[in-house]
Amino acid sequence: MTNYKSRITFYKFNAEQKKLGVNVFDIDELRPSLNEGPVFREACITTYFICGGQERLTVNGHTREVNSGDVICTLPGEIWEWTGDTHLEGYCVIFEKSFITNFFRDDCFLNRFRYLRPDRLTPFMRPNDELLQRELRLLKEMQYEQHSNCSLEDKSHIMRAQLYELLMLLDRAVPVGDDMSPMNANPVNRHINFFVQLVDDHFCEEHGVEYYARQMAVSSNYLNKIVHLIYGMSTKEYINEKLLKEACQQLIYTHRSLKEIALILCFEDVPYFVRFFSKNKGMSPIKFRNLYKEIGTF
Repeated sequence: MTNYKSRITFYKFNAEQKKLGVNVFDIDELRPSLNEGPVFREACITTYFICGGQERLTVNGHTREVNSGDVICTLPGEIWEWTGDTHLEGYCVIFEKSFITNFFRDDCFLNRFRYLRPDRLTPFMRPNDELLQRELRLLKEMQYEQHSNCSLEDKSHIMRAQLYELLMLLDRAVPVGDDMSPMNANPVNRHINFFVQLVDDHFCEEHGVEYYARQMAVSSNYLNKIVHLIYGMSTKEYINEKLLKEACQQLIYTHRSLKEIALILCFEDVPYFVRFFSKNKGMSPIKFRNLYKEIGTF
């Protein structure tokens, strides 16, 4: 884990791990970093398989008391909040999106899995006992392969196949809500899947509706229609909501200046960012940050 200064922490592969593109860890290996930086942002797709212990976790605003048998999957950019003294046991799989998508030559390949879509309803899943045991056996096989003396190319091919099998098995798990109840999400319009992925990838630098409509080869009016049908808001409101959420996270979890945050979110200047934030949040960015300092979040 790195970048403790900002309190939004990215996991970084070392040189060897970067070449491989997928790694399996025991939670014990990550525990010192998790305890030192309990609030952090993932840079890769990360899945935790809990085999022991009990703890309250928050992932991108979803909070759940996790225990043995739970699986938590997060996407790049999503924020974890651990207790700071975790005693959970289990495994963690971390892989780069390109490790899969480049091989299949399909940037949207991972959207086939409902739990890897940006618009999924929950990051928490609960496989049945038989399914969990299959997943854990596969994780041990992946660890064995990861530490073998085989060539990097052989490891990559075998572990990619193992990862693909793991992703397929995870798709059979039941999504569970913050209150531990099963969730059954209805299929989402394919245009919406594509739109959500586009916004997730580009909302910082692309604030206009026309960009997304153009990328999807649909009209702005049609895009507005389907976004309103699914989310009850306009396309612009959806994009602004993403920008506002990211701005809030930067203000709460980092010490970056307004100028730095405005630059990250591609606002033309600080006054424009302040007007945007104040209009959508009902208070200035400085007042919002000070409010969280007062209640001890910062």
